[in-house]
Amino acid sequence: MNARAEWQDQQGAAGPNAEEIRGAMRRVTDSPAFAKAPRMCALLSFLIEKKLGGEEGGLNEYAIGTQLFRRDAASYDTTIDPIVRVQIGRLRTRLAGYYSSIEKPAALQICIPAGSYVPTLRRVAPNASTRADQRLELAPLRCLSLDERNSAFAGGLDEELSARMFTRFPGLAQVCERHASDIDCFASGDSVKLRLEGSIRVEQAHVRASMRLLDNSLGQTVWTAQFDCSGMLGIALQEQLANAICVKLADHFAVRQPS
Repeated sequence: MNARAEWQDQQGAAGPNAEEIRGAMRRVTDSPAFAKAPRMCALLSFLIEKKLGGEEGGLNEYAIGTQLFRRDAASYDTTIDPIVRVQIGRLRTRLAGYYSSIEKPAALQICIPAGSYVPTLRRVAPNASTRADQRLELAPLRCLSLDERNSAFAGGLDEELSARMFTRFPGLAQVCERHASDIDCFASGDSVKLRLEGSIRVEQAHVRASMRLLDNSLGQTVWTAQFDCSGMLGIALQEQLANAICVKLADHFAVRQPS
C-alpha cells in the first residue's frame, strides 16, 4: 500500500495528498514555536518524509538514532541512550503547544501517537477552538537523584507522561515550559491556567514520583500526590508510573470539573 492510500485510510476517502501534508508541516516548522528549534524541525521533517515515502515500517528508535541523530550503528544502545525517546517526547509536546497557541485551528494537524514514531494527521472542524483557561502546562520532570541512568529514566518518564496526558485529556491543550537546557523551547505565556510539576527520586530499584498541580489564576497548589513503584528501571516502569499519575489526575478533574 502506498503512502497516499495510508493517509486516506486514516482520514477518509478525501485524504490529503503529499503537497497538503508538506504544507501542514511547513506551517508548523515556520511558526515561532519551531523557528529556533532546528532539531525539532529536522525530526518532524524526517518522520513526515519517511511516512510519505512508504518507509514508516522502518521508523523505530534505532533507525531514527542512527539515521537522524548520527549515532554509531555499531555501538548505539537504545536502552542506554534515550535521545530518540526524549526528542520525540519534546516534539509531541511542542506540536501540542503550537496547535493550542494559534488563534484559528489548523484544518490538518500533525500528531505522533503515544507508543509510535509514525506521524498521523487529524482533521479539525473549522469551528473548533481551545479555551485559554483550559490550557495545561506540563513542566519537565526534575530528577533529584544524581545519576546518569536515573536521569535517563526520568527523561523517558517525562515523554511517556506527556504522550499519555495528551491522549487522555484531549480537552486540555498541553504546552511546554521553557527547559533550562533548551532555551528556545515553546513558551506558553500568561494564558495557561494549570501547570503540572513533578520530581523523581530513585533509590536502587525503588522510584518515587511527587506531583503537584498549580492553578495560576488562584496562585496556589490545587492537587498533590506521590507515586511509588519498584522494579527494573525501564519502559514498563515508566508506563506504570505515567498511567498511575494520569488516573489520579483524571479523578481530580472529574471532581473539579463535573460534566
